[in-house]
Amino acid sequence: MTGQPQLSQVAEAAIQRVHFIHWVDHEIDRFTPGLEDALACGMPDGLRTHSMADLKSMVINNEAQMWTTENGVCICTMSRYPQSSIYEVWLMAGDFDELMTKWFATVQEYARKCGASLMYVRGRKGWTRRLLSRGFKQGHSTTCLDLRENNGTTIQ
Repeated sequence: MTGQPQLSQVAEAAIQRVHFIHWVDHEIDRFTPGLEDALACGMPDGLRTHSMADLKSMVINNEAQMWTTENGVCICTMSRYPQSSIYEVWLMAGDFDELMTKWFATVQEYARKCGASLMYVRGRKGWTRRLLSRGFKQGHSTTCLDLRENNGTTIQ
């Protein structure tokens, strides 16, 4: 036997994992300003659900999927319920049209293969009209109340 020794499957998998983690770090760092804006969208001042480190961890641990283009990123999650599963395009930043042109069909197919029966897109109100032409229907709206403030409001 001559030449370079072959790596074991475990070693190959470890190398691929290191490359994946590096890619996730790089891409989230590249889109941090846009992702921070997306996380802030619709949230009261100063309140966030996730940090950039949280996003990296979620993608690395396959709790979320990240799809990137040269000028855009979207982060998606799967929610499984007793009667159906929903694939949510949770965060988007950058060039909307580029993301939709490059990834829309692939993300749909991925969601179907993972067992999703519905896809949600969470985002700015202006996206709705752009998504309607791609087969989406208007869903529910979300309204929030900042519970950190004691403004005397009570539910009766």
